[in-house]
Amino acid sequence: QTVYLSWEIPATTPLFVHQILFTTTNQNVYVYLDDELIYVHGNWSDLTDSRGRTLHFLHVDEGLSGKRLTILLNSGYTNWVGSMGYFFIGSEKSLMRKIGLADAIYIASISIALSLIVFLVMDLVWRGIQRRRRIQFYLIAFLMSFILWTTGTSSFFSRIIGMPELWWEIHLIMLYVMPITFAKITEVIVAPAYTKRIRNIIIMYMMLFAIASITEIAGLDGYMNLLYLFYPILLVTCFVLLHALLRSDTQTHPACRYGVVAMTMLTVFVGFDALHFEYHWF
Repeated sequence: QTVYLSWEIPATTPLFVHQILFTTTNQNVYVYLDDELIYVHGNWSDLTDSRGRTLHFLHVDEGLSGKRLTILLNSGYTNWVGSMGYFFIGSEKSLMRKIGLADAIYIASISIALSLIVFLVMDLVWRGIQRRRRIQFYLIAFLMSFILWTTGTSSFFSRIIGMPELWWEIHLIMLYVMPITFAKITEVIVAPAYTKRIRNIIIMYMMLFAIASITEIAGLDGYMNLLYLFYPILLVTCFVLLHALLRSDTQTHPACRYGVVAMTMLTVFVGFDALHFEYHWF
């Protein structure tokens, strides 16, 4: 499937503007300036060849003023074809500033997560409180899965290191792993009456991950194709976990008080991620 986006660049565009910046995910790209092909990304004989998030930074030798810019987007993934992360035309300095600002958000989140992991490891080594070890291990696992998940949501790693397909694959795997880790955290801190229910949810997550992995290995793009089923299940089970946290006595289980805040924020952000990146509602 192919979608083309075409528009005429205003004649008032300054003559020193020679750069085009945009991002795509899982798509082949052709870029035309008037009738001239100036950029190609991907292999158009293979609709699923270009996997991962890719940043496209184009330098044009001539001015863009008054020219018609046409971008052809081709993909075998129907829910991604025609979508773009962002699009800018400007000077090299201004566009590099935008790239740096976008990357700074992800780098800051990774730095915070790594700092929390270090603090948790220090607490495990020096204090060694046995009854807190399980929850700390699960917290470390959740933070590590979060760090690995961000490698596919940003173009930083693919731009600096390359291999966008690898980072995208890691990102998809962590989408299935993260819910398992925060469900395990919830299982440890809630009242015993809710642990069996949460354990069943964890088994459900693991089964979905296993099915997605098997179909991915079989070449059926299981990680992406199963997201349409995975996200609704994740939303419902998040409310179940939130209910368990709310119903647990905070006097006996004080960690539930903070778990409610964390689970609420996770539910909101997971919903935003699903609607934006998977369903493309906005």
